[in-house]
Parts: sequence; C-alpha cells; structure tokens
Amino acid sequence: MLESQQTGGYDLPMRQGIEGRLAQIAGWLLSRMTFGALPPFAAAAALVERDGRILTIQRSDGLGFNLPGGFLRWQERVEDGLLREVFEETGFHVAIDRLVGVYSGPAPNQRLSCVCLAYSASIVGGVQRDSFEGRVLWLDPRELVGQMAFGNEQMLLDYLASTRLDRTAAPRG
Repeated sequence: MLESQQTGGYDLPMRQGIEGRLAQIAGWLLSRMTFGALPPFAAAAALVERDGRILTIQRSDGLGFNLPGGFLRWQERVEDGLLREVFEETGFHVAIDRLVGVYSGPAPNQRLSCVCLAYSASIVGGVQRDSFEGRVLWLDPRELVGQMAFGNEQMLLDYLASTRLDRTAAPRG
C-alpha cells in the first residue's frame, strides 16, 4: 500500500486516520454550535468505466474503496469540484457524461452529513497516478461489493443498473 510515503513525519494511513477523526470532531462541534442546524456538506463522485472495470481509490486510511471525488470548496460549482477532485486523486482529466444520482443520509463510516451528486464520466486526458487519498485501481464491480466506504456502493449499483439497462434497451426509431 502507501506505507512507504511520508508526509510531515507521519505515514499516510496514520495521517488519514488523524485527519478523518479531526473532521468527525469538527463536524460534531459545528453541529452542537449551530444547535443541530448545520447543513450538509456538498460532494461529488465520478463513475468511470473502462473495459468493464471501475476507476476506484483504495483508501490509504484502510476504510476500503472510494469512487474518485470529494467535498466541494466554497463557491465551487459541483461540476468544477468533480473535475478537480478526480484529477487530484487519480491524475486523469475527465468529461462529465450524465448525472447518476443524488445521495444523502447516513452512510457507513460517514464522518459528516453530506449530499453527494454522482456522475458518470469519461477520461479525456492525464496520466494515472496515486495520491495521498490512496492507490488508483481499475476493478471489476463484483470485487467492490461490500468493500466501499461512505455509501459509494449504492452509487456504483445505481450506475451499473442504469448502464446495463441502457445497453439492452431496444433502439428507438
């Protein structure tokens, strides 16, 4: 995995664990300070398929696999945030194809309340590389079932259902 990479004297899995716990504490504090009225954070995720395999990130914190994506920055458009996150995490430039779904509510291991927009996307450039988020892998969707963090599995299942239906639909004419 990424144990050999060092950042600020800490290995990446340890750093990710610390950052994740701090994010959880910050979310809890903000929720209390706003008397439970803290709105959810906005995020975006990309579903990129090539030769029947899905672009994934094997998380450096050991929580499983994620789709490329993440939280939006202040005043950032969802689409711009998605393009930025995919490039930062994978090295790929992508074009957004279509909206797969909007996801909210509690998810396993979710640190903060979040609304996530998932899009299918296609690679248009760049070179695959790992990042501090984790290792970039192309995996068969069957390998990901039960192994995905933060509700990403439902996004994957919805994407697969819609693309498989699209491929078997009768031509319209």
